[in-house]
Amino acid sequence: MKFHHTLGPTDLSEQVASLINTYNNLSYRRTALDVREGKIDYVVETHGKWVVGCCGYEKLGYQLTEIKHLAVNQEWRRRGVGGFLIKSVLKFCDTPAIFATVREDNKSSMSLFRTLGFIPSVTYNAEGHNVLLLTRVSPKWQKADWKPGSYDDQFLLTSEAIPPGLRS
Repeated sequence: MKFHHTLGPTDLSEQVASLINTYNNLSYRRTALDVREGKIDYVVETHGKWVVGCCGYEKLGYQLTEIKHLAVNQEWRRRGVGGFLIKSVLKFCDTPAIFATVREDNKSSMSLFRTLGFIPSVTYNAEGHNVLLLTRVSPKWQKADWKPGSYDDQFLLTSEAIPPGLRS
């Protein structure tokens, strides 16, 4: 089965780059070529021939995925687009840990990520702004009975998740 969209890769990447550059205050502007040929995969939400929101994710290794470049057109905010995009990205994540960075003054994004189970872990200063590192366990790994542990033990595997022959 094939799915076709009226927007081709060039149109999509141009609109995603425009959204990111307009709403994300990044240290350098992204081009359509960066979006199309970079390491970041994107989930996009469209309305007709317009991209109204996007969310990128990059698998950084077997253990970790970063969510980045969440952007929703101003006219489409407060309609659930951002939450839909992040939830869609979470479905693609196959690593146990997922993180995102959000500027501390971006209250709406902070609230959205917290609503979706992300926990603030660290605050640091980047280019004169306080940035929060938000983390969570991937939904696919939560099914493996991973539970939040202490500060020293980030995750504890419950005995029920250990095969009977390996339990002590």
